[in-house]
Amino acid sequence: MPKSANENFIHDPASRKKLRSGPSVQRSYVRFHNTTERKVSILWITYEGKPAKYATLDPGHFFDTNTYVSHPWVFRDAASGDELVADRHEVYYPAEMQPRQSNRHKVNITIPVYSLRNRAFQILRKLVKQEDVLLLELPLSLQEEFAVSDDYSVLAGASP
Repeated sequence: MPKSANENFIHDPASRKKLRSGPSVQRSYVRFHNTTERKVSILWITYEGKPAKYATLDPGHFFDTNTYVSHPWVFRDAASGDELVADRHEVYYPAEMQPRQSNRHKVNITIPVYSLRNRAFQILRKLVKQEDVLLLELPLSLQEEFAVSDDYSVLAGASP
């Protein structure tokens, strides 16, 4: 589901509900590891459902954080805003720490398999100015969707 530039929250793709952090006392200690060749924006979804940028990871680097099991996290390409996945999930929910567990949960950030449509939009964003989309010989519905959509670029620059 494309994210509009006017949208200030993220939907859980599985349920299509507004995604937000909930109350929790169950701690989780995680290590987000960027296994891509891209810089990655790590975004925590606040109690209001807004993305809060926690870190930008260089390729191959990791970020340790203490969080809670009801706190969702999402990951975006820092340059393009393209969606990335954590352990093959669009939204990462931390796992509960087990008794006597001393190490962090390792979470691998990777590039998903994009649909042909999404990949085409990624390429168009790189090659065509938004105001020039209407000049392309594309179906009107795609032109309109692309012209009003920033996909995830709004999220790439989100801050707390």
